[in-house]
Amino acid sequence: MGGDPTPPIDYVEEVVEMELRMMLNQRTKFHSLFLEKYVPPTLRDRKKDEFMALEQENMIVSTYEAKLHTLSRYPTQLVSSEDQLIRQRFGF
Repeated sequence: MGGDPTPPIDYVEEVVEMELRMMLNQRTKFHSLFLEKYVPPTLRDRKKDEFMALEQENMIVSTYEAKLHTLSRYPTQLVSSEDQLIRQRFGF
């Protein structure tokens, strides 16, 4: 009687993706506010410059990835989203 009570998988995936994006957005806002309040601007600027100048050179991938991840916490004002960060950093 009636149709299938479960929503199509595409709908579920859309809802999950939307919720994840909202959570990421809230986390990003919190992170930005936290940095502004508790990390001195000179340190943020220095780490931001370090992030922008980071090159893999002769580092193994895992070391480069770890440094990139650590430094990526600081340049929150450079980009507005994780997607934009990836595009800017890697030219996608």
